Amino acid sequence: MKTTIQILAGAFLLATAPPDASAGVELSINFFHENLGSYGDWREVGDYGYVWQPRDVDRDWRPYRDGRWLYTDAGWTWDSDEPYSWAVYHYGRWARVNGIGWVWAPGTEWGPAWVSWRRSPQHVGWAPLPPEARFRRSVGFGSRVDYDYDIGPGNYNFVGIRDFGSQRLGRVIVNPQENLTIIRNTTNITRISYTNNYVYNEGPRYDVAARESAEPIRRLKLVKREDFDPDSRKDNAQQFRTAVDGDSYRVAAPKFDGKAAKAPVKVAERIPKADVNRGWSNVGPANEVEKQRTRIASERNDPAPKLPPIPKTATDEPAKPIVRVIPENKPKAGKPTAPKEKPPVIAEPPKVRPAAPVKKAPAPKPENPRTSRPSAPPTERNVPERIQPGRGEAHPKQQRPPASDTIRPKPADISKRPAPTKPDPAEPSKTKDGKKPGKKKGETNEIAPE
Repeated sequence: MKTTIQILAGAFLLATAPPDASAGVELSINFFHENLGSYGDWREVGDYGYVWQPRDVDRDWRPYRDGRWLYTDAGWTWDSDEPYSWAVYHYGRWARVNGIGWVWAPGTEWGPAWVSWRRSPQHVGWAPLPPEARFRRSVGFGSRVDYDYDIGPGNYNFVGIRDFGSQRLGRVIVNPQENLTIIRNTTNITRISYTNNYVYNEGPRYDVAARESAEPIRRLKLVKREDFDPDSRKDNAQQFRTAVDGDSYRVAAPKFDGKAAKAPVKVAERIPKADVNRGWSNVGPANEVEKQRTRIASERNDPAPKLPPIPKTATDEPAKPIVRVIPENKPKAGKPTAPKEKPPVIAEPPKVRPAAPVKKAPAPKPENPRTSRPSAPPTERNVPERIQPGRGEAHPKQQRPPASDTIRPKPADISKRPAPTKPDPAEPSKTKDGKKPGKKKGETNEIAPE
């Protein structure tokens, strides 16, 4: 009898006890509707359905801006002090709707961050994935996400690589107007996969980012807390809070069943069609925008992201010189062969160009004894003047002599000169030695009278 009473009492206590919070109860999408309504507004936008938008934020607000990156067992994990960060940065996706701003579409798969990554030697950037990017554990996301979902430079947050470890990245994010210039030198390095029961967000290489960052980036152990009390009437601020505890990072990661959700209790606006800005509007010149679209489209063929080169530091070991060993020409066993002698090199004689033929000077014409006369040696007075034809001016090297008061006599006409007289045959012209007979002393030219 006593045993029966104890069994009945135990069954009563189990029936009246509250559900065990550690059992990991799966929640519905309505859990987001009930717990995010106090921080923003729900809207019904086109094919996206019911989306949420934060309230009381500045005009330039964008997701994944006010916070920091932590490196955990799940890769790069986004941490923020915003009270709704536990939901909108680890579940669901973001879209930028013209006329409204950034809106969040709920999702059921927890991840450290749902972003696309780009990297250059000077910058690193990330952009929220759109609602069209649905995660499949067997496939994941790779370096072609920008092409697959048309993510443009305007939706990226870029920082200098030295600022990547900043505790408040919102203060160091580059002005989005410079994104088109920065994205020219970047490469998509997105790699989100499902590994060891985790969604792993690879992104930039940790060792490179930690070395290049001005502030230290710690490695933390991820602790996911899945025990949630679904009673929305309680204050869930403590349940959703994330914190770094020593070498661990504790996050709220409840499980969701993925069933169709009911409409939120309060819907601020209904928009039949969403005009989505994917990051290509008002970012720069149209020709440059089209050029970058074409370049990003080429990344769809990349089998793996191309990581930037790792810069060398003072701790790196110097490169060892490459020593090349030249094998010896050993003769094969059994058949000794004499070393081959190189044929002598015969130098070719230098090529001699044939000498140009020497032109012979023309033979002088024979002079006519009747008309020729001995030419007088050139003097200052009888040098003929040379005048260039048609110009009438003397050559500068042969200028006319200056005029003088004396008048030079004209040369006598050859035709008026007296003809030479023939020698008298009676008079001896020459002696035997070839000389003309000269006058003796005392002789005169006078003729003696007869």
